[in-house]
Amino acid sequence: MRKMKQNTTIILLLLIGTLGIAGVWKIRYQSGYDYGIVDGIKEGNHTGFIDGFDTGIETGFNAGYNDGFDLGKEIGNENGYSIGFDTGTQEGELDGYTDGYAEGESTGLSEGYLYGLEYGSKSSTLRDPTKEEALQFIETDDTDELFNSDHNFTYNYFLSRIRKNAANEGYRCIWVQVEMFGTDVYFCAFNTTDSDILYFNYRCDHIHEIEIGKQCYDERYIEPDFDDTITKIIYIY
Repeated sequence: MRKMKQNTTIILLLLIGTLGIAGVWKIRYQSGYDYGIVDGIKEGNHTGFIDGFDTGIETGFNAGYNDGFDLGKEIGNENGYSIGFDTGTQEGELDGYTDGYAEGESTGLSEGYLYGLEYGSKSSTLRDPTKEEALQFIETDDTDELFNSDHNFTYNYFLSRIRKNAANEGYRCIWVQVEMFGTDVYFCAFNTTDSDILYFNYRCDHIHEIEIGKQCYDERYIEPDFDDTITKIIYIY
């Protein structure tokens, strides 16, 4: 009986020891598990953040660069065109005007001198034509045909040529500068002896009625893109 009690005691002690070991193991396991989760989250979060940041910055840089490049190119192109156009226009107009003025002045001086010399020598014998004589001259003069030729003549050349041709016929021809709100143009005219002043377009021989306050062009012309109301008429003899 006594021996049985001893065996029972030993078994109980072994059982208690086993349970104690199991309990300690469980406690340590749970503690290690908890710490492991915390450390794993920290480490995983850190690693994931770095990887995500690297991926994000690369993707973002590429997308941002492309969008920025396209927008910058568009704005730069507009600004560059504007700056280039303004600069080019100013420099081009200045250089072109300087060269053109020098060449035009030289040519105009030469032609003007010769014409003035010839016209001046005949001016004392020139007369105003009749309306019929003026219309006949306008119809037969071929200056308007040169306007549609391949030659790049100036309006001054056409006016000078008509006046020279009229002088050769003994007629006094007048240049007429017509000022409008939008621009100014030149016509030719004869102060006829038996009628009013006869105005005509040197480019097409159309007869015009020119009066301050009225329109300069009629239905025979394409409607101008400016106000062609006549504001001033200047006669150049």
